[in-house]
Amino acid sequence: MAWRAAGGLRRRISKEVFEARMIVHNAFTILRSDLEEDIETLKKAKNKRKLTREEAKILKRLQKNLAEAEKLISTEVQDIEQEINN
Repeated sequence: MAWRAAGGLRRRISKEVFEARMIVHNAFTILRSDLEEDIETLKKAKNKRKLTREEAKILKRLQKNLAEAEKLISTEVQDIEQEINN
């Protein structure tokens, strides 16, 4: 009976992880879209004129932070999935 309960718990946790993954994915899709729009605006400005130091700094920071956040969240979700499957 304990094995059945453990299996049910594992399925529920797997379902919750899947749902959390989808929510994070959707949230990042929205965030990425907004940030890419801001990045594109800065890139267009860069084509028309030299960016100010502050603008160039912001552009670089936005691109770096977005990539790092996606990597961290992806890694964490994979770690959780591995724990569930073990």
